[in-house]
Amino acid sequence: MSRVRGKRSAERTSRSKSKQHYLAETSKTSNEEERTVNNKTCVGNNDTLAKGVLEGVMSSYDRRSVPNAAGVDVKVDLIIQAMSSISENAASFTADVLFSQIWNDPGMAFDNITGCLPNLTLSHRAIDDIWLPNVCFQNSKSTAIHASPTPNIFLLVYPNGTIWVNYRVKVEAPCEIDMSPFPLDVQRCEMTFESYSFNVGKVRLDWFETGVILDIQQGKLPDFELVRYTWEKSQFYYPAGQWDQLKATFYFRRTFGYYILQLYLPTYLSVCISWIAFWLDSNFERTTSLGETPFDIRLNSAATFTVPTAVGLKRRSLSAGRLTLNETTMRKLQRNRYYHNPKFLKWKQLEWTGERVDKLCQIAFPSSFICFNFFYWLYYTMESTKQFQRLLSNVELTGSYSPQ
Repeated sequence: MSRVRGKRSAERTSRSKSKQHYLAETSKTSNEEERTVNNKTCVGNNDTLAKGVLEGVMSSYDRRSVPNAAGVDVKVDLIIQAMSSISENAASFTADVLFSQIWNDPGMAFDNITGCLPNLTLSHRAIDDIWLPNVCFQNSKSTAIHASPTPNIFLLVYPNGTIWVNYRVKVEAPCEIDMSPFPLDVQRCEMTFESYSFNVGKVRLDWFETGVILDIQQGKLPDFELVRYTWEKSQFYYPAGQWDQLKATFYFRRTFGYYILQLYLPTYLSVCISWIAFWLDSNFERTTSLGETPFDIRLNSAATFTVPTAVGLKRRSLSAGRLTLNETTMRKLQRNRYYHNPKFLKWKQLEWTGERVDKLCQIAFPSSFICFNFFYWLYYTMESTKQFQRLLSNVELTGSYSPQ
């Protein structure tokens, strides 16, 4: 297990480093404390220098217009920090995510002002002073930026105008709930992103090369386990034009161990207990009663193998009653013309006694119950596999990952 976790950690680290490499390549700025620029050595207070650079940039900056007339390419990155719940009633799941947007804004470039700053790290309040591509969670039921205690917004500007904005967000996104193969069902949940304000003529969205990253050891929930997640890019047409749309899809498989212990096992035990009557002596007077908790449709199938045992007990009681016929009754029966009828004698020879019924049921009931469960689990296992394949079909993926 430790080896698997180490492998997952290495994969997450490798994918995260690629973003840092990309930003470093785009900024092309050295990280040395002292740099020589235009034959001058950069020595001094970086905070004072950053304040002067920011004032110089913002003095001529206009956040109302798109930075580039040809449009802006925006890279989107998603890191899943935690998954808290899946609600079948609300058909949604809740997750904490780190949502990043990276684009280039020439108006925010400061490499022509100074070469002594590797980047500008700004307060969350500065987010209102720059142009934003307005990428939103298009299909979310609710979205909230964490504030602990201040809004969790990270804003970084590189000398060439590359901007990196990161939000820590709690998102409730919709799920496509299909309970037909319960408890072996697989549920699909989606997060969809698009620019709310700009079509592809102004903003072009695409996934960052790392796509979606799961930043937790295991994607396990109380009732579900994340078995796969994918990301893709598509285009959607509105009356106002064509929009780029990014979609992250998560596939959860139900962990059915709880249902086996709490639902199926008690039902199986109640059925097996009801079969004890088949091995009891026929002269033994007894009453069989079973206290059972209603298990919906599962109990209905179990009742098929439980109720007939009570019928067998009643039949055996009637068979014993027939043995108490007195002599007078027997003589009357012998004088009856039907008593010596060959058809009657043949039927009498084939008469089912309680003992014969018990011996048959000792084999028939367990065998039929085992066969029923074999086909029951075989059918729903196949349905679960078909459901998973159906959910993955007809999808043009940009990337996918299985955390297991």
